[in-house]
Amino acid sequence: MYDHLNAETGPIAPLVPGNVSGWMTMHETYGSLPLSRVMQDAIQYAEEGDRSHTVQRGNA
Repeated sequence: MYDHLNAETGPIAPLVPGNVSGWMTMHETYGSLPLSRVMQDAIQYAEEGDRSHTVQRGNA
């Protein structure tokens, strides 16, 4: 079960920077699309946001 506090301070928290580094290494090694295309949707969501389902809003 997801534990919000554990995700911020527990053993899961240190994995985030490592994940990004791993994804970049995988893209450099195996990727065929430009990184700008791969990240296009994520950048759009970061800039503009995304509409949440009512269930998701209740869990925020």
